[in-house]
Amino acid sequence: MKLDPFKSDVSVPVPPILLDKQFSDFTPDITPIILAAHTNNYEIIKLLVQRGVSIPQPHAVRCNCMECVSSSDVDGLRHSRSRLNIYKALASPSLIALSSEDPFLTAFQLSWELKELSTVENEFKSEYEELSHMCKQFAKDLLDQTRSSRELEIILNYRDDINPLLDENSNDLARLKLAIKYCQKETSVIFVDRRDDRSSVIGMDWAGRRMSGCDELRGCGEAVPQTC
Repeated sequence: MKLDPFKSDVSVPVPPILLDKQFSDFTPDITPIILAAHTNNYEIIKLLVQRGVSIPQPHAVRCNCMECVSSSDVDGLRHSRSRLNIYKALASPSLIALSSEDPFLTAFQLSWELKELSTVENEFKSEYEELSHMCKQFAKDLLDQTRSSRELEIILNYRDDINPLLDENSNDLARLKLAIKYCQKETSVIFVDRRDDRSSVIGMDWAGRRMSGCDELRGCGEAVPQTC
C-alpha cells in the first residue's frame, strides 16, 4: 500500500535542538510528530504538518535494504518496535483527518495492512490488531458525522473518476463496495437515513451478504483479500 499523506507547500527546517538525542527522553525513532500522533494531539500534529514535518514510510517486514538489515542485526526486537511506532503514528485519527485527501480510503487500506502485519509480527500481534480496529472505528465515526441523507449518499457513491455533486445518477455504492473489499464490518453495517428526523438502518447485513459482495467485486476484476 502506498501512503503519501503529507503534502505541504511550505517546508520549514526542524530546529536542531529537537533532533539532538541528548535532549530527548525517547529513542531516536520517536520524532516530535510521531509522539504527537501517538497521543493524538490534533493541534501539535496540525502545526508540524503545516511546517512540512513528515513521518517516514515504514519498510516491509522482510525488507532487505542495508538500513533494515543492519538495524535488525543489531537489535531485531527494537527494529520491529520501531516499525510498530511508525504504524501507531500513521493510525492516529487526527493525523489521518489532517493529512489524507481521502480519509476513508486511507483508513480502509491501513486497517487491512495492520491486520496483515498482526499475522507476521508475532511479538506485537495484539498491538497491530488494536491499531487495525482503531482505523475501522475511525472510518465508522467519520461516517456517523453525516448530517443528512444527501451527504450520506455522496459518501457512499464517491469515486475518484466521478464528481457526485455533478452526477446525481451515480448510485453504484462504490464506497460501500470498497468497505466490503477491505472487510470493514463497522463501516458496512450501519448507514442511516435521517429524512423526516427518523433514523432507519438502510445498510446491509454483513454476516449474510458479505460473501456475495466480495463475489461481485471479484467478478469485476477487483483484487479482493481472500479472507473477506
